[in-house]
Parts: sequence; C-alpha cells; structure tokens
Amino acid sequence: MSPFYKIKSNNCFSKKFLSTSKQKIFFLFIVSTILFIFFSSQILAEKAETFIVALKNKNLSCKVFKNVLSWKQIGNSRLFKIKVNLSEQNIIEFLKHDPRVRFVEKIKQGSFNNLLLTKNLAEKNNWFKEINGYKIKELSLHKKVIVALIDSGIDFNTSFYSNHIFINSNEIPGDGIDNDHNGYTDDVYGWDFGERDNYPQDVNGHGSMITSLILSLCPDALILPLKINRGLENEFTIDHLVEAIYYAIQMGAKVINLSLTLKEISPSVEEAIKDAYRNGIIIIASAGNDPSSIAFPASMNETISVGSVYNEIPAWFSPSGPALDLVAPGVGIKCLGIGGIETLASGTSLSAAIVSGVCADLLSMNPYLTSDHIKEFLMRSCRDLGEIGKDIYFGAGEIDGNLLQHVVKPAIILPQHPFYSFNANWTFSIRFYLPPTDVITNIYIALEDPNNEIWFLDIQEQWKQDPNSIAMVLINDFLRGILFGDNGVFPAFNPFNFPEGLYKWWIGVTDIDGNLLTPPNYSYMLLFK
Repeated sequence: MSPFYKIKSNNCFSKKFLSTSKQKIFFLFIVSTILFIFFSSQILAEKAETFIVALKNKNLSCKVFKNVLSWKQIGNSRLFKIKVNLSEQNIIEFLKHDPRVRFVEKIKQGSFNNLLLTKNLAEKNNWFKEINGYKIKELSLHKKVIVALIDSGIDFNTSFYSNHIFINSNEIPGDGIDNDHNGYTDDVYGWDFGERDNYPQDVNGHGSMITSLILSLCPDALILPLKINRGLENEFTIDHLVEAIYYAIQMGAKVINLSLTLKEISPSVEEAIKDAYRNGIIIIASAGNDPSSIAFPASMNETISVGSVYNEIPAWFSPSGPALDLVAPGVGIKCLGIGGIETLASGTSLSAAIVSGVCADLLSMNPYLTSDHIKEFLMRSCRDLGEIGKDIYFGAGEIDGNLLQHVVKPAIILPQHPFYSFNANWTFSIRFYLPPTDVITNIYIALEDPNNEIWFLDIQEQWKQDPNSIAMVLINDFLRGILFGDNGVFPAFNPFNFPEGLYKWWIGVTDIDGNLLTPPNYSYMLLFK
C-alpha cells in the first residue's frame, strides 16, 4: 500500500474546523489590537512630559495648545500644570515662543532639610530659655493665627496637636462633595498633595517635629497641614509645593513655614511665594543644611531666611551669605516625632519653625501687622552676634524675647533721672514710643497712684478707669491716623498736688473697636517733695 493515501473529507468536520479557526483568528486579532494599543500608549506615555506653564492671562485655557494630554490650573493663579506628548526640547521651544506664555518649567524635585537626629543628650539645647521664649509667648493676646505647614504632613494620632489643627468649616466632612468649591473634596483638615487625598497624615516625621516647635512657642497657632511628599519620601515635586502655597493663600493662612529647599531656582515657586507675599503672608524659609550658600527659596527677598546657631556659634551645617536674615537655635533641639515620641534633632528646618512660632505670636498680638512690619520687628529684636550689625554668618543675629518686647510694645519714656525719682515741684513732659501698625488706633495713657489701680477689665478689649484714679487721658485726638512707630510727646505734666510715693505710667494701644494690639506697658515714677 502506498504511503500516500487519500482520506475522504468530512464536510461537517471541515465546516466546524473552519468556524473554530475564524474564531481563533478573530480572538488573536482582538488581543493583538489590545496589546498594540497598550504598548503604544506606554510608548506615548514615556514620551509625555509634565511642565508648569505660566500664561499671561489666567482665563486662557491650555486646550488651545497642541499635543496637550491634560492640564490643570493651579489655584487662582496664572500657572498651569500640563502634560504634553512631545519631547522636552520641542515643547520648550514650542511654548517659549508663544506670545501667550510667560515661561515654561519642567517639573523639578525639592527636598525637606534632612534633620540630623542625635541620641547624645550632651547636645540637648535649652533653646526655649536661650531665646527667652516666655517673653515671646507673653506677647500673644490669644487671637488664633493660621500657620500653613507645607511639609510631610502632621501626625493626627498625637494628642498634642489635636486642638491646634485648622478646620475648614466650609466643608462637610465625609460627604464626598466639594462643598466650598475650591477643587478639593472633603478638605476639612488640610490636604495631601502628594497622595491627592484629604488625609495629610505624616509618616515621614519631619512635619510633626516642625509642628511641635511652632506650637511650643505659640499655642494659639492653628496648623494647616499641607503634605507635599509621598509616604516616607523626603523629596517632593515643585508642582505640589506651588499648589500648596496657593491653597494656603486661599484658606487665609497668615504664616507659611517652608522647612525645605530646592537645588535650583524655580520660576513657578518664585511666583507662588511672591503672590503669597502680596497677600500679606509671612513666609519663613530654612536656609538649608549645606554650609556653602543660602538655598532657594530662602534666598528670595520675600522670605525670611533662617540659619542655625549652637551656643551663639554658627552650626556646622548652617549656610552663610548676605541673604541670611537671622538665626535661631538649631542643634540638639527637643521636639515631638510621630506618636508624640520626644526626639533630639538638628537642622535649619527647626530654626525656621522657631521663627514661625514667633511670627504667629506677633500676629496673635496684632493681626494688622504686615509682613514688612513683622520682618522689621524680627530684625530689630535680634541679639547681635559676630560682627557689629548684619553679617553673613548670623544675619541680624539671634532672636531674643526680651529685645522683642522692647520693640513691639508701646512705651512711656520719662526724663532720665536716677532711680526714677522726680520732684513734685517739677513740670516735665512725658514722651512715648508707638510700635508700627497698619490700622487706625487709640492710644491710652493712665497713671496708677500708690493706693489706686488703673487696670484692664478684659485684656483683649478695653481699659477700665478706676473712679479714684488720678488721671486717664485719651490722646488719640491729635494722633488719629496710621501709626508708624514715631515718638510722641504727652502734654506737660505737673505733679505738684500729688502725694509722694511710687507711681506707674501705663500706656495701651487698641484698634477703634477697643481690641488691644499689644500687651499694656508701664514705666515707674518715684515722686518726692
């Protein structure tokens, strides 16, 4: 039998086989198409680049640009985050020549100033005593101040923070709706820009330590936690930083703490900080932990740049340069980490947090103070270190609560006499000093005799005159207006009919509604005949 033989075909089997084959071919076609689309999208995604584009008109839509895969306006700014399907070089060339564009910037990375943790108790620094922290806390008049913490978040499980977290009352918790229409759903307790959710829980530890120092100096601060990193990462991207700054502006923050640095200048971050400054926000920035030069954004004029000292000597990691404004303790600082665990750490991040706490106290005292006034107070109240005046290693010097009280509180200035002693037969004039403020004020001057008191009924509201007191004079009739710290002269005073004894001259400043703008101050006068 021939090895070659014919088998008769079975038509039913052939039709079934052909039908099955067609199905297989169709199935393979579908799978191939899906795989092609998937891998093509992956290739396209790899070519996609993310940028921040600054437009000349914030109402212009980025949809007008070609090859824009996605776009989002950042806050109420003229900055847009876009993703495009072009090479980096092409998109920069394409956009920078467009007359509608001011600048374009590729997304860069920044980092928190790494805290140098130490277990050496010998390095423990009594920083609170060193800067006379109690004198600083005395300035607060218990008005709440929103401090934006742009960092790694906050530990919501630490009870120390629980009563000091800003609550967005315009948002209904947990309803899944953006009630205040700000672009962030259920943002009751801040926002996590790194993970894009409403729970800025700190797992890195950096933000919690910063928060503990701010609250140690100003318990009246309300911390607005804005997390810009992901998980345990110490790095972040500038788009998250920029978005957090505009969120802080929108939420009414008065202080922004930036314990972070970028390796190079970012036009987008510059613009956000300048917008925050124009909105009256005080921006505190750590100078960095690289001893070479002041890092960005602390190098900006709109920020208050803070370096670190240890026992009045520059810390080994603290940078120097003309952009340095002042210094604060930064070595062996006790602070609270995640879980409320006490930790000793070092770094300019901590120094910046201390200064942010000081600024919050000043605004709790007088909410009308501008960022320029705050900076003036800080620079004038520093304990001068190093060369006389401002220098590259200490800036204006180290912050000091005793000196700060002299700068920010009004003062009665009596003629210079030994032991405050004055003859009752003399006629003399009394001068007074008024700290800068940016609001119409009332100035009250009163005299407390040896037997009677002039005192405040409510320290936040108004003076009360004792019926038996000798004098209570309202002198704002000729001083009404905006005060900028000039000295004034009280009308000539003749104590001829006053009994001998130790007196106090009191001075207080209020707004037109009677709210104190500084704690009251006094000067002694010993009267003899």
